[in-house]
Amino acid sequence: DSMRLSVIVPEELSIFSSGTELSNEALPGNFVRYDLAYLYPILPEEVSVYLGRLEVVEVVFQREESNFPVKYFMQEGNREEALSHLAQVKDVFAGLTYYFGAYPNPSRGYTWFQPLEDANGQDLLKKNSWGLDPLLIRDVAHQWTSSPPPANDELGRQIHSSFPYYVELLLVE
Repeated sequence: DSMRLSVIVPEELSIFSSGTELSNEALPGNFVRYDLAYLYPILPEEVSVYLGRLEVVEVVFQREESNFPVKYFMQEGNREEALSHLAQVKDVFAGLTYYFGAYPNPSRGYTWFQPLEDANGQDLLKKNSWGLDPLLIRDVAHQWTSSPPPANDELGRQIHSSFPYYVELLLVE
């Protein structure tokens, strides 16, 4: 129901993860070891670790029933475009709290890593015809539901997988 992870990287790069950084230690040969913890139920396929020259911006989402940290990790030199794009996160959370109540993972917060394109080379910073990013909506909805049910709970996994698409339709229709 939780996980610890250690990652060793060259010192000129940083590591960013959806886990909590417990410590980092300089190692011989210009390397750094990061010790991370996922202190909530998480499946191995949900563990996110990014390596690169990234910067982080942290804001707080505040609403009567929900206050929690929101972290945006983005590539250096792309800050303004990413922040403009990520302004949608507050709108998506506002919609989710309107329909579903308080965010169920306030101590975990919300973490978003800015990909510039997906595995097929599609630009992920584009908005749909409603002015919202479907990928961002679905990512927020996935983190809203926390970890998926166990592999042997087929119905639960199908509901978990379809919830983000339901949220996308709910928020843009």
